[in-house]
Amino acid sequence: MKGQFDHLLSFFCLQLIPNQRKAFQNIYSLLRPSGGNCLLTAFARSPYYDAYLHLSKTERWSSYMVDVEKYTCSWHYAYDPVGEVEEILGDCGFHDVHVQLRPTIYTYGSIEDFKKNMKAVSHYTHRIPAELQDEFMNNFAEAMIKAKPHFKFFNCVRQGAFNFPFEQLIIFARR
Repeated sequence: MKGQFDHLLSFFCLQLIPNQRKAFQNIYSLLRPSGGNCLLTAFARSPYYDAYLHLSKTERWSSYMVDVEKYTCSWHYAYDPVGEVEEILGDCGFHDVHVQLRPTIYTYGSIEDFKKNMKAVSHYTHRIPAELQDEFMNNFAEAMIKAKPHFKFFNCVRQGAFNFPFEQLIIFARR
């Protein structure tokens, strides 16, 4: 499969991979040598990382979250995530590189909708006994609400909605 793809697309997956450098090397190797390209998006910074980190330090949830740092994207703490990604892409051999960091807000219809979605994609809910999962998601949503003021582009759009602010990386590169 190496060198056989004209285009590679990935939306909000890269942040889940602990070794982004290796992921970009793999993407590079899959693209055709004659100009294959990739379009990728990833969470860079998000209050959900802060909320998970907070919960991992509590007596109630720490035993279920011993590897929280593994699932916290390195770009969340980066001073210059765009520069880091550009450097990795250059090291891998990509050219025609374009990377943006874009503030984004996803609005859920309600906090319950948010909790249902997060429960489905959380790295931790499968480790938590079923009878404690709702409590965990309630604690997670509370921690998110406390973390959101650190995101200066957060504002309330409508009554009852739950806004999920994050900064996303948008990445285009050509082999």
